[in-house]
Amino acid sequence: MILGSIYTRPSDVAFSMSESLRKLRMSYVDLFLIHTPMAFKKPEDPNNVFPVKDGRLDTEQKVDIEGVWKEMEKLVDQGKTKSIGISNLNAAQLERIRKVARIMPVTNQLAPIERHKFYKASFDFEYQLNAAQCLYIRNGCFLNQEIIWKSFKRFGIYKENENNRKRIGFVYILLPVECHAYFPRTELEEYLKKYNMPIMSYGPIGSPGRLAFKSVDIDNESDVPVLLKDPAIAKLATKYSKTPTQILLRNLLQRNIIVIPKSVTPSRIQENGNVFDFQLTSEDMDTIAGIDKGLRLFKAEIMAHLDDYPFNSLV
Repeated sequence: MILGSIYTRPSDVAFSMSESLRKLRMSYVDLFLIHTPMAFKKPEDPNNVFPVKDGRLDTEQKVDIEGVWKEMEKLVDQGKTKSIGISNLNAAQLERIRKVARIMPVTNQLAPIERHKFYKASFDFEYQLNAAQCLYIRNGCFLNQEIIWKSFKRFGIYKENENNRKRIGFVYILLPVECHAYFPRTELEEYLKKYNMPIMSYGPIGSPGRLAFKSVDIDNESDVPVLLKDPAIAKLATKYSKTPTQILLRNLLQRNIIVIPKSVTPSRIQENGNVFDFQLTSEDMDTIAGIDKGLRLFKAEIMAHLDDYPFNSLV
């Protein structure tokens, strides 16, 4: 669950959680996440998540991200969330949180599944678990470690014992950001390695559905290259008898990057999950690295004047 941008201020964190739990009819959630370090001013109508004033988004110039984090830590203490996390922060903003954090940004294993079928990858299972790469989503489901272990045992995927429990952690730090072959985030990846923090990639195949949303502010979409149609990706898809989508997802998985592709189409959901029966060669990984265009698709430039706008930095 995310902390909406109309509530990204210390005084509104507890209210946001209480309202969400009331509407969900739940006593707690597994993960509460700062969606962005930018904030809108609180509207009179709580359903107005994009408040506008004088023809512009009604925004806060500055966000007390440290204060927001401290309020989120209190929600962990109160048992209203098991974990708290971050999204769309750059390295400098992450450091601000690290300096004051009593509870570091973490998430329990959030396990997306497709018809409760578990896909076993061909590479080291430890990486699959720690990067949440072995499961995919249809309707969405929060799983805790006990449910995951029982499911693994049921499907005969992995044998539970104490050594494996110690070897494979179910709590880890991660950072959800835009990441794909045209914007591979290698600088951020290197920075996060020193904290053993993996990237969670949204838009991993170039977000082909983004054109339906006006919030993606690219001046002329006709000039933006389409990642799924890149000739290098098409060539690799033919070589491996896979789709361009599967090549792009596999590339990120082999970089130990978590992928969260979105789809509401059952056939595409199945396609997204069928990426564990092949492995790209190092040469082909280099080929994909070579198509980096530094192309950020989600820039929110309408908020670029804010003090806490995070997207001016590659790290």
